[in-house]
Amino acid sequence: MTKSEFLEEEITDDATQNVVRQLVVESERKYRTLVDNALVGIYIIDQTQIHFANPHLQNLLGYSEDERSGLSLQDIIEPRFCKEVYERISKRMAGETSQDCSEFKMICKDGRIIDVRSRGVRCMFHGKPAILGTIIDVTEQKQTEARLIELETTLNEVPIPIIRIDTVGRITYANNQVSSILGCDRSEIFGNPIARLVQLQNSEESIAEVLMKHRRTQWRGLVRLTGTDGQVPEYTAIARPSISGNGVNVGTTLHLLEPINQSVNGNRKPEPCNQAFEES
Repeated sequence: MTKSEFLEEEITDDATQNVVRQLVVESERKYRTLVDNALVGIYIIDQTQIHFANPHLQNLLGYSEDERSGLSLQDIIEPRFCKEVYERISKRMAGETSQDCSEFKMICKDGRIIDVRSRGVRCMFHGKPAILGTIIDVTEQKQTEARLIELETTLNEVPIPIIRIDTVGRITYANNQVSSILGCDRSEIFGNPIARLVQLQNSEESIAEVLMKHRRTQWRGLVRLTGTDGQVPEYTAIARPSISGNGVNVGTTLHLLEPINQSVNGNRKPEPCNQAFEES
């Protein structure tokens, strides 16, 4: 006599029981196929043991199924993160927290340390509380973020003003030299149209129009920063296309190379650029 998980009445008909069994087997087969071919690591753990790891997670860490069965969490979690990870597991298994996302480091079989992002939920495994979760490798992402921070630090220390705009002409980056000239914080500059900050000399076109025309080539000309009560010099500027790592044009980088006059060194304080933006 069989009782379906989804029906209140017991199933007594033999033919119906066979259909239910077939449906369960088919459902398990589909689930297993999905888990085995997932592009993320999938695991079932408790506070000490790894009860299941799909092929992607095994390949990520470099362990076979037989090797995995003898591992504890302490074997694969970087020691500095063990306490934090165990605390999260305990709270989640106790039902104190719902699913959440955490980042930590793991140790691969070959000794490599990788950055991972994990999300897990409480479940029952063989009648006992456990955690069912996913893991993705974010090592490359973390390395890229670190390189970008290093690059931004370098750009901020460059002694010439640098402005970067996106493909629709909005400012996505300005280094410390730009904010120093304008007398405002860099955060007040980001997101503004380039035309509010930079004007062309001796041209009826806007800087945005010119840069759009030359978005795939280098451009050189004279520009002037606006909204500073006439105290900022004209600059010789060079604009170059900004190309992403996969070869896509993502905007333009504007370098303000040489001031044509030295009024920037005068004693008058520039008008705050946020006020200039509001008035323009």
